[in-house]
Amino acid sequence: MTMGESGSSRRTFLKVAGGTVAAAGLGGAAVTTTSAATQSWSSVSSPTSATLYGVSDTVAGPHAVGKSGNVLARRSDGTWEKVVQHGPATRENMLKAVSVTDDGKRIWFAGSSGALGCYDVEKGMKYDYSAPNEHTSTWEGITVTGTRESESIYVTNGSGEVYDAHTDDKGCVSFDKLIKPGSGSKIASIDFQEANTSIGFAADTSGNCFKTSDSSETWKDVGVPNAQVKFYDTIAYKTDTAERVYIAAGGGRLFRRDCTCNRWTPVQLGSKAFRSIARTSAKKVAVGSAGVGYENTGKGWTKMDMGTSAGLNEVALNRFSDGPEVAVGASGTIVER
Repeated sequence: MTMGESGSSRRTFLKVAGGTVAAAGLGGAAVTTTSAATQSWSSVSSPTSATLYGVSDTVAGPHAVGKSGNVLARRSDGTWEKVVQHGPATRENMLKAVSVTDDGKRIWFAGSSGALGCYDVEKGMKYDYSAPNEHTSTWEGITVTGTRESESIYVTNGSGEVYDAHTDDKGCVSFDKLIKPGSGSKIASIDFQEANTSIGFAADTSGNCFKTSDSSETWKDVGVPNAQVKFYDTIAYKTDTAERVYIAAGGGRLFRRDCTCNRWTPVQLGSKAFRSIARTSAKKVAVGSAGVGYENTGKGWTKMDMGTSAGLNEVALNRFSDGPEVAVGASGTIVER
């Protein structure tokens, strides 16, 4: 990231502290390490021991989703509680991904056996859209554009397909069509630009990335050459000076796409898989296996102490609320800063 980058992506964000000790860089990126004393991440009590896969900030504070269909909310007193149990269809299907509307008032979540739904954080109301048009594949990724009751929803599945849905002027959600951008490998993540919501990117577990410029009507393969690792998460954004895509991948790698010339650059940061990458206008962070965490504030990547050795699946910044930054992961792990 250059110092002039700004703007935002569809994904949740995480804000993290700067590093202090310089070290050698790999893959074209300067890497530093930071003492635990400067990193105030710490584990907090969780109402579940089941793995949490996603987290988003909302106007009512951070919300997380995970196994058994659990949806958790952080309350103003710092406690976490279950606000949805058993999932959108009360089938206890795992929720693997979550995304929030542009106004922070509704989260959408998706998971196994076609589980799909949303939760209005202001009204405390759940809505079930599971198995739309009898599609019961496991949904792997989700992203949302637009505000509550006018949003568009995009989900991806284990068969390498993208399914899109749109809200009409009466607030009713209708589903469009399944489309398969590639060969059928699981599409783990999807993200659309905020600057232009017709442009999105999706990454699969075979090292492929696809781009749409027409809101998922068509897709084209845009890389990644010789990746040779699995992809787990994607962010896409455009600023006044640049258009970027970042992919979090296995083997301690991140991949950056400079969109004007479709140039992909790998960055090596250790050896642990990165499960999530997020950004603000000032910084980026990646987290993953064994509690690994790195941030970049424009002067290279800094390793963080995340306060846990548990695998972390997603991170979120207090984009809509005044709550803490949050990361969630294995065995119900929640860490805050």
